[in-house]
Amino acid sequence: MCIALSFTGVSAVIYVISRLSPNEWKVEEGPGGEDTIENEFTVKNSAWFVAGALMCQGSELSPL
Repeated sequence: MCIALSFTGVSAVIYVISRLSPNEWKVEEGPGGEDTIENEFTVKNSAWFVAGALMCQGSELSPL
């Protein structure tokens, strides 16, 4: 139960910090020349990153 709680808590903290950090946002040119602002740390990606770290498997996604 403690592992599940810590998994959820750490995923939520990573998600919130990535939303607040200006370094995590990327501006990409979309179709029609419109600029879109994207952040790679969605809720799903944050949970996947924590699961990979918990199981010592690593992840393609890096918080740096």
